[in-house]
Amino acid sequence: MNQGIYQLYMAYQNINQYNFRRWGLKPANEITDICLASDEKDYDQEVVFSPLLIGELDGNRMPFKFDFNSSGTTLCPTSACTFDYDTIVSENYWNPDNIDPNLCPIITDLCDVGLTGIDNGLVKEMSGETIQINTGLYIGQSDKFSRYKYDRRMKMHPITGFTTSENRLWNDNSYFYDLSYNNAGGDIGYVAKLEGGFFQGFYKIAGYDYQIFPQRPNLGWSAEFMLRYRWTGDTSVGLNARYPNNKGTFFYMGARAENKFYHYPDGSPIQDSGYTRVTSGLTCIDTCACSLLGSNPHDCLKVYQQSGGTSYNCSCGCPCSCSVSAEYPETDPLYDGVSNALSLRLSGDTGSPKLCVKTYRITGGCETTGTCITGVTYTTGTSVTEWCSTRGIFDDCSGTTYSNVEHWVQIDAVFQRNEWFEFCDLSMKGGLGLITKEIYTATTSNNSISLIEPPITHQEIYDPATTEIVTFNNNWTAEEKYRLGAMKFYVNGKLFMVAENFEEIIPRLLDTPKEKQIGVGYNISLGGGTQGLHDNLTFSGGCPLNLSGITYQQDPECLTTNDLNNTQYSGLTTHIKLEEYFGGSMIGDISAFRMYTEPLNASQIKHNFNLLKNKYNLLDPNCLNCRITIPNNDLYYIFIPDNNLYYISIPSNDLYYELVEPTQTPTQTNTMTPTNTQTPTNTPTPTETPTNTPTNTQTPSITPTNTTTPTITPTNTTTPTITPTNTTTPTLTPTNTPTNTQTPTNTTTPTFTPTNTTTPTITPTNTTTPTFTPTNTTTPTETPTNTPTNTQTPTNTQTPTSTVTPSVTPTNTVTPTNTSTTTNTPSVTPTNTVTPTNTITPTSSVTPTNTPTPTITPTRTQTPSASPPTVYTFNLGQCCEGCLVTVYTTSSSIIVGTVLYTNSGLTTLFIPNPDCQDGSGGLNWRNGTCLPLEDGSYAFDAITINGSGVVTAINQFINCQ
Repeated sequence: MNQGIYQLYMAYQNINQYNFRRWGLKPANEITDICLASDEKDYDQEVVFSPLLIGELDGNRMPFKFDFNSSGTTLCPTSACTFDYDTIVSENYWNPDNIDPNLCPIITDLCDVGLTGIDNGLVKEMSGETIQINTGLYIGQSDKFSRYKYDRRMKMHPITGFTTSENRLWNDNSYFYDLSYNNAGGDIGYVAKLEGGFFQGFYKIAGYDYQIFPQRPNLGWSAEFMLRYRWTGDTSVGLNARYPNNKGTFFYMGARAENKFYHYPDGSPIQDSGYTRVTSGLTCIDTCACSLLGSNPHDCLKVYQQSGGTSYNCSCGCPCSCSVSAEYPETDPLYDGVSNALSLRLSGDTGSPKLCVKTYRITGGCETTGTCITGVTYTTGTSVTEWCSTRGIFDDCSGTTYSNVEHWVQIDAVFQRNEWFEFCDLSMKGGLGLITKEIYTATTSNNSISLIEPPITHQEIYDPATTEIVTFNNNWTAEEKYRLGAMKFYVNGKLFMVAENFEEIIPRLLDTPKEKQIGVGYNISLGGGTQGLHDNLTFSGGCPLNLSGITYQQDPECLTTNDLNNTQYSGLTTHIKLEEYFGGSMIGDISAFRMYTEPLNASQIKHNFNLLKNKYNLLDPNCLNCRITIPNNDLYYIFIPDNNLYYISIPSNDLYYELVEPTQTPTQTNTMTPTNTQTPTNTPTPTETPTNTPTNTQTPSITPTNTTTPTITPTNTTTPTITPTNTTTPTLTPTNTPTNTQTPTNTTTPTFTPTNTTTPTITPTNTTTPTFTPTNTTTPTETPTNTPTNTQTPTNTQTPTSTVTPSVTPTNTVTPTNTSTTTNTPSVTPTNTVTPTNTITPTSSVTPTNTPTPTITPTRTQTPSASPPTVYTFNLGQCCEGCLVTVYTTSSSIIVGTVLYTNSGLTTLFIPNPDCQDGSGGLNWRNGTCLPLEDGSYAFDAITINGSGVVTAINQFINCQ
């Protein structure tokens, strides 16, 4: 039993405002959030009255606010966009303590940023690069937009890589990260046009005083995007070329890459003892603190993981003679990415893509193995999970042409945890406090005793170096319930998809010292996922005296196993996964991006939609209008002066003739000339007309449904059509068809006399008729029923004719091919049933006679006659989409003077649709492929057609957006 779901509709949120009924029940096909206020103030006044977006001026609620048409976000659309200043900056900032950010700000230089920043294009060199972090706000524009200076506002830069064709281990087509800025016109203005590139930035740096977004919000978060998805043209560019399953990714949150220095610099990996590391000899590379005067000696670290070390203490006398040795195991990069990555993407090369969310999580549990002595063993595994919607984002307009054109869409992603946490609970209830802890670096060196020895502990300033480590344990999986919630997606303000029991992804640091992961953890990508270590670079050779100008190389152990299989290192395996699982980008445009520290509800998202729908011409799911609207600035005009028109004079005698030699066919025919007799006609009668219905094929018809029933008409098959009744059916009357046959007679007075003999006519009776049949094209026919069945087709019209007249029934069939395909087309074919009518048929004889009279009468003798002209078919369109039409002509190619018709019988001239014409009354039509240009526009060779269906110009180079 189907049960209906109902929504409660009110004029406003405050139900107490009315003393009489203002609500009613209306059936709906899905649940929508609703809240009734308990008193006149207990409702969301921001939703009801605010002219602004939710939290637009509150950085603690909306800390990330990017608008690509605003000079507060980027300088690139209106000024020179150089490498140093091509960033985008949030116009809001997070300030949870509500203090003046420029009150005693702290500025810190990070000189190790090049170790990892070279891999995603943040900086150009591995050494000698420094970025600044500021607890306050920069004032000047040059500081605000500099990629080397970071304050409390989120800053992102276009990703790139500095690998070259000489040092890439796998040199395919996945190294293009193109993006530009384009003016979309209207109120939208400038947008970021993504063609393989995207933006990336960090909101927290582990171990340093820099955090501009909560590590774990109290209840959840929301992200809102204004996107225009592009599926036409070449979308397999950039990372999409290598990872096509990740195409369409427009958001990523987590670690952008694994620790690239996880292994020893020399030796061989355990899994492949036959491989000698290319990093051998780099044991001497240190962090920059080792060379800075006044730096803490504990901050001086080796860049690559050391296999062991020896430390000394002086407790046993002086000089120091007591040494302590320690072994340092290699870390596993697997644990840098698991439960530390989430992405959103649009899936499908279609105008109505599906919406997907993907996570990479750790799974595991406790197993009791062995004896009671061995106890409990903790086992782990990983899982990549992707949820995708079953419907496309524009499927509400299925069956229309809406999805044939690119449209802006508002997408809101909302994660809401099942429980609200604050303070310590955020860390300890399913949080990072379960797996991370801060330790002294002396502890990792097996030299903890040095931390408590005199005289160090008696010094006034005592600050031994510390580092955070990540260790997964059973507590993480045991407290998974505290990370569960719902992941909701809204499309144009309406709830679209919900993923229940969704495990929260809490971004975190990597399992390596802070100096070797600057800008790697706590990342957000806009317009794409992450390239991981796709463009990783490291030093080459031994230990140089000067690192400037050193040659870089790629480390094979920083590539995925799949990548290595395409190189000379095939057989070598790694646990590098992020690039493979999340390497991809969206091809299209981004206008705005906002992120909240709270989960927005349905009314808040709907409020934003109501403010944005007119600006972006968004499809309203509650009031569908699937008509395609072309903005004024999206048209292309060509102005032709009056004196620059092209005319062709066609003489009236320039018709198509074919001369056939006469054939002497003397025929003596005894004819009876009836005068007032009933003439059998071939009009459709109320008989059952069986049609051949293809199996499992729906014939598209003009029916009031919202679903598309595409029918691919195969060639060499029967194409049934249903003839609509009560319409005028054009017929071909062979008696009035002139022939070029001269028949000698025995009398000087030939008469045109209808006879009772069988007169051969142009009758398409179950013969193989060469027609131009469209392939892979929906063939709409006007049918009174939804399914072609054996129905009776009554005709209410008496057709006075003088001969048996075969009816050629025109159909609305689009025939866009030039190939003559032999098919059996069962149109409405005259049957052999003679249906008498009560119509008195006037005859055209001069003198009725009962004597044998030699007449010019078509006989069964095959008489050479004029062959019908060959008809060619062309498909035309305006610009790169829209105004699609099929035309017919006797010309094998479209040249100046070609006359175009709308039917294969060449009886109706092609008159261009006025909605498709330009201001001069003509129109440029495309006949061929629409080719993309470097500036993002498209071009094609066009023809110009006047109002009489005559081609007046060809080879017109047209450019369109």
